[in-house]
Amino acid sequence: MIAALMVLALHEAPQLLLGKADDAVAFRVAETATSPESAPAGAATASLLGMTVSFSSQGATVVSIEKDELRVQGLRQGDLIVLAGGRPVQSKADLAAAISTARSRGAVVLLGVRRRDGGSVFLSLPTDD
Repeated sequence: MIAALMVLALHEAPQLLLGKADDAVAFRVAETATSPESAPAGAATASLLGMTVSFSSQGATVVSIEKDELRVQGLRQGDLIVLAGGRPVQSKADLAAAISTARSRGAVVLLGVRRRDGGSVFLSLPTDD
């Protein structure tokens, strides 16, 4: 089977690579950013959707999770959110806009997340309060 490959290349943002292999959709976030870490001292943080995140040019690092439902959906402390709603996350405004758009549609927000171990996942998180 020929693998379809789509590269979402955005200025200074991690690349999302999507492909189809053996009828299972797989993806990885290109290793263009450093590993996710806890919030650096003085980093801007925000509480959104029941999680606290800190922001950098690489994405939003999950500092803490206050809502158990997010853990059930697969979110982990230390995850680096690099995409939200198909767009790169580099600020609170980026993440908040994706959440707001999904919420206005009554939908979940789709996040592209890089794990501390280098793995990557998509997570669908509820936008209801």
